[in-house]
Amino acid sequence: ALCLYGLSALPENSEAYLFPRLIGIGMVLFAVALIVASFSSIAEDQPIQSVPWRVIAPGLAVFVIYLYAVEVLGFYVSAFFAFFAIITIYAPERRSLRGWGNRSSIAILFIGAIYAIFGLLLKVQTPTGVFI
Repeated sequence: ALCLYGLSALPENSEAYLFPRLIGIGMVLFAVALIVASFSSIAEDQPIQSVPWRVIAPGLAVFVIYLYAVEVLGFYVSAFFAFFAIITIYAPERRSLRGWGNRSSIAILFIGAIYAIFGLLLKVQTPTGVFI
């Protein structure tokens, strides 16, 4: 994270590297928080819990498919499908027509917010594909 921040601070066009700097700072803060939490859990002698792979694996599979689809479909379209798949997999409600409508409207609102943040506010160039 410190390396990412350092690399983003080198060029003269600092406005173009605002987003990588923010990500670098956030990563450093999260790393420090994880280090502090790991040392505090060692002191408390908490038992180590196993990773629930049956719960995590579907989300990881969606993420891997998303990484391949983003270059073909474009950032926003593939992000919509990935987010829709994640909330469909992990939603506690039953599968129904109303549920599908709720999930699709939530996914549309989420992608709209992502577009507003990345496209309009931060002016980040996202990967384009067949559908933008």
